[in-house]
Amino acid sequence: MSHPFASADCSTLNYDITLDEIAQVMRRLKRNKSAGLDGIKAKFLLDASDMLHVPLQIVFNKLLQQGYRPSTTKKVLALKRH
Repeated sequence: MSHPFASADCSTLNYDITLDEIAQVMRRLKRNKSAGLDGIKAKFLLDASDMLHVPLQIVFNKLLQQGYRPSTTKKVLALKRH
C-alpha cells in the first residue's frame, strides 16, 4: 500500500499538520522496533516525544508548504490524515 503523500502534489495541500496529529502518530510507535532509514530508534522518539512534537510539526509543515520532499521522506513520512 502506498502512502497517501507519495503521489500528492504538496503545493496543493491547504492544511497544516497539527500537534495533535503528531502526538497521535508518535503514540502508535512500537517501542521495541528497530531504527528506520534515519537511524533513529522508536524508543528514542517515544522517550523524547514531548520535546519533539513542535520541531516535527515545523519540519513537516515546511516540507509540505515548500513542496520539498527528499526521496527518503517519501519512505519515512508516516502521517495519516483522516
